[in-house]
Amino acid sequence: MREKRLLSRIRFLSENPGIRVTNNSGRLVDSVIEHLSRVFTTREGSVLTDLNYGIPDFAGLLRNYPDSAQEITRTLKDKISRYEPRLGSVKVKISFVDDSRLSLHFRIESYVVSDEGNIPLAFESVVGVDGTVLMKR
Repeated sequence: MREKRLLSRIRFLSENPGIRVTNNSGRLVDSVIEHLSRVFTTREGSVLTDLNYGIPDFAGLLRNYPDSAQEITRTLKDKISRYEPRLGSVKVKISFVDDSRLSLHFRIESYVVSDEGNIPLAFESVVGVDGTVLMKR
């Protein structure tokens, strides 16, 4: 059950008291993706228990593209590394620039640390013109 975050484990066990706990690498990867989606869709400063949780508004930075691309890349990597400790060796790089839609596409590569060994994980994220960050698996 290590594949779930603490509050998810507590909720699951309270709702299913008779279930035996086992580790599952598929659920672990799904849990990591779910949590990163939550980080990416949360605006930095909106979580009172941790004002750094979430992603800053990139809308202003996009206006300074290409100068701001490295700052966005660094911010995404820092947020992933800080808020998803189940990932190791996080790499973030620009994979595509869509000038017609004013969006930046990033490829994020890492691995999920598990008892069964490291599980490779790669996905795309898109920073849109409005500064929001979306994940594409």
